[in-house]
Amino acid sequence: MNKKTSGLGVVILLFLLLELALSYAACTSANTPEIKAVNYFELAEGELFEHDFSITNMDEKDVSYAYALIDDKLRGVSISDNGILRFMPSDDAIGVFRIAVIAVKNECADTLIISLRIFDKPNIVVLVPVNSSFQTNQTTTTIFRVRAEDKDANDSILYEWFLDSKPINDSFNMSSISFKPGFGLAGVHKISVRVSDLRNLSREKTWNVQISRVNRAPALIYPIPNFLVFKNTVTGAYNLNDYFQDPDGGELNFSYRQVIPQ
Repeated sequence: MNKKTSGLGVVILLFLLLELALSYAACTSANTPEIKAVNYFELAEGELFEHDFSITNMDEKDVSYAYALIDDKLRGVSISDNGILRFMPSDDAIGVFRIAVIAVKNECADTLIISLRIFDKPNIVVLVPVNSSFQTNQTTTTIFRVRAEDKDANDSILYEWFLDSKPINDSFNMSSISFKPGFGLAGVHKISVRVSDLRNLSREKTWNVQISRVNRAPALIYPIPNFLVFKNTVTGAYNLNDYFQDPDGGELNFSYRQVIPQ
């Protein structure tokens, strides 16, 4: 018996039917199932809720369960024949809602009114950059910015930023960061932000960033000393690779131009 009904009127109707049944068969504490009185639950938006209701005064064999929605805004509630209630709260079901859980054996039944307190996850309402994937280079600065809201009263938002799953320095609880890759980063990397509330309910956003290399000019690592060259005289050679270096690790090519001193 796995029924889906809605409305307080249905609950009242069930009680009327129960009273009618009592005129034909007497229900006592011995033959009426008694649901264990667990009647308050806290849920989180988007997270599956399951609870197994049980009977305290008899074996659950031949006991069936049903439910009735007292607050009809809930969608997707179900209960199995053996009393497992399942529900996945959506973002439009935030607050306190009531459900009647009904256990029936033969003509006798028990009803338990439960309350579900559903908390909201933070919602990201501002997102910069808008595109989830984009290209940049090692010397370009990109601004990342988010803003989140939470429908729960007296809640606050915490922001955390990550580069390839590692926290970014000096970004804790900042709603925006300035990201300049530098010459140490190239290829595909991930920038992500996690927004959390006081109950540690959170949402995340991740950007895939393709960072291209910037070709840097060769660097002089040692000064080259001045020297004189005399005509028709053998002069010692300089290996310029000892004095210059490519910051990007590439191979250097050299050329020369003769200049007549003034």
